[in-house]
Amino acid sequence: MKTRIVAAASLVMLTIASTAFAAGKGSSMLAIGIGQAKANIPAVVGIQFDETDAGAQYWYMFSEDYALALSGAIGFGSIKIEDSDPPPTEDKYTLSGYRFRIGGDRVGQVGDRFTVYMGPGVEYQSAKVKLEETGSPDIETENATTFGLNGRIGGIMWLSDAVGISGEISNSLGFASYEEGDVKFTWMPNSINAFWALTFGFGGN
Repeated sequence: MKTRIVAAASLVMLTIASTAFAAGKGSSMLAIGIGQAKANIPAVVGIQFDETDAGAQYWYMFSEDYALALSGAIGFGSIKIEDSDPPPTEDKYTLSGYRFRIGGDRVGQVGDRFTVYMGPGVEYQSAKVKLEETGSPDIETENATTFGLNGRIGGIMWLSDAVGISGEISNSLGFASYEEGDVKFTWMPNSINAFWALTFGFGGN
């Protein structure tokens, strides 16, 4: 009985492994997940603000090993400062923003169940901060905008024939600007970002 169970389980695993997604010309992939990035806001501490991203990425394979890559995300984050000395105060800074990226990736297979991708892209980012300070009216800044270049490397671990988990690391270099009244800030930010996602493959070999 045990031998039959082991044999059946092995057959199932073999079937799953043999049908793992393999990207090819005309196929596509969609990833939905969360990540970490930096939002560029000079009005708060320093010129960058820690940001959590909720976003999606899409690849379309226009050849056997090259893909058009599109991605977008909504960013959010907050900092709270509490002072217990009388009178107690609580200051809160809340970030909201979004980003878009378009690029191209070289895509390759490592064995039957792992896909790697790497490539450059251009991106646009917009972000602002709301300040809530004890004893003062709430203030919301104007949007700071960033145009830049982004390079990334990542991989997809396939769990079944068309579902996997992807992860990547990227580096962003850009030109940011922000205006507050008659004052204009311009600077060149640099950040390391990461993204993890549930990934789906369509039309693979």
